Amino acid sequence: MANADSARSGGQDSTVKVFDAISGETLHTLSGLETGTGSIAFSPSGRALAGGGWNGQLVVWDVSVSDPTAYLSN
Repeated sequence: MANADSARSGGQDSTVKVFDAISGETLHTLSGLETGTGSIAFSPSGRALAGGGWNGQLVVWDVSVSDPTAYLSN
């Protein structure tokens, strides 16, 4: 689950990574986007993370198990 001590990043490799903001340790590597990561956001509860791809695709992950729960494309 995300909290104030976690950070996230996305990049050209089409993954989203969740880090421990204090130690820098990678907590989760989330895959499922097809064309690079254009945007990412945690849900208010911190249990889900959404990532938008450069092609308009959206993937939602359950952060606790690193599995995609929904895919949307334009």
